[in-house]
Amino acid sequence: MSTVREPEYHELSKYYDLINQKYVPYEKHFTFIEGALGKYGKKPHRILDLACGTGTHSVYFARNGYEVVGVDLSDDMLEIAREKARSAVVQIKFLQGDMRDLHFDKEFDCSLCINQSAMYCLTYSDISALLVGVKNSLKEGGVFIMDFLSKYDEGEFTGKEWVESEGVRVECIREETYDKANQILTDKTTYFVTEDNLTRRFEGYSQTRIFYPQEMLSYLKGIGGFKILGLHECWSLEEEPVGPYFAVVAERA
Repeated sequence: MSTVREPEYHELSKYYDLINQKYVPYEKHFTFIEGALGKYGKKPHRILDLACGTGTHSVYFARNGYEVVGVDLSDDMLEIAREKARSAVVQIKFLQGDMRDLHFDKEFDCSLCINQSAMYCLTYSDISALLVGVKNSLKEGGVFIMDFLSKYDEGEFTGKEWVESEGVRVECIREETYDKANQILTDKTTYFVTEDNLTRRFEGYSQTRIFYPQEMLSYLKGIGGFKILGLHECWSLEEEPVGPYFAVVAERA
């Protein structure tokens, strides 16, 4: 297997928000999360934002009065997150670390793992480590909100995405292959970044895990001892959850 290499989280991190503002519905995330907290009677004070990236979710919730701690593997992403927090004049503690290796003890009322980040847990050991770590991080009655894909129809897929802003153009050619037997999606990416009349090429390789809804709910209940409050269609509290993109709201029992 090729070595994991994801330039969008490292040498291309300064373009991450530019790429995601076109494809990631952050406003729907915020509306759903706050709606879910209200729906299930949760009033958190302290939030743990896992795989926080450049801090978009962390900064939003900090600006709305929550105390936030963000955790991410990439120092490059965290550097941008800290600058965004300074610009927003909010205090957020950003920590470099792996969401599968958490060491908090009942410190949070809510934990978030958004943008399909839990899908980087490829093995049973990975998902176990994440869920046990989240459980230990939450106070009793604390809530965990996460999203995941449950289906991938294409055996192979090639697509092209691009964004452009203020003299910068980022193109991405994405080649995806899905191994149904192991529920593993392999993603090969080639980025072309054009800036100041210079085009640079970056190549990436990653794998993520597809989780079926009953499989994920079983893991949450069996491994983490969570009580499932709701399985939802992303990003709606009203639509019937038919997939393939789900959000789950769970409570530390």
